[in-house]
Amino acid sequence: MALKSGGLAHIHETTMKYVLDRAAEPGTIVVASGVAGKVDVAGGTAAEVGASGFWPIGLLLNTREEFNYAKELERVQYDTDDIGTVVALLRRGEVDTDMLVENGGVSIAPGQPAYLAADGKLGNANLSVAGGEEQRVGQWMSAVDANGFAQVRIELQ
Repeated sequence: MALKSGGLAHIHETTMKYVLDRAAEPGTIVVASGVAGKVDVAGGTAAEVGASGFWPIGLLLNTREEFNYAKELERVQYDTDDIGTVVALLRRGEVDTDMLVENGGVSIAPGQPAYLAADGKLGNANLSVAGGEEQRVGQWMSAVDANGFAQVRIELQ
């Protein structure tokens, strides 16, 4: 599910100047890819994310899927776009998401910083090897509820 349908969402700033060349679901944090105008999803392990070179760009707001146009039509009614097209990214705002991982041995609590975690998820521990704040994406506004969702404020400069 990724972003809570009908949940609290305050979208203050977005950008639509990047392209994503892989499938991803809403709520995924995308990072700079090193190629101008393109973004990517962070590595699949904490060690990969903790390495230098991962800079969060925004939170994905719509679904990316690879379409087979020979067999199916574009799914415009589902807010789903093909890979290799421009993505809508949240840069500042608040959303309810289940794209999270409670890491660092501590449960997510309101007020904790939110950091980039493996597979483009959000976590409550800084995985950066350098210990800097370059992987911070915002702040947790609630604990994880019974359905696995937590409210997070995204604050990317």
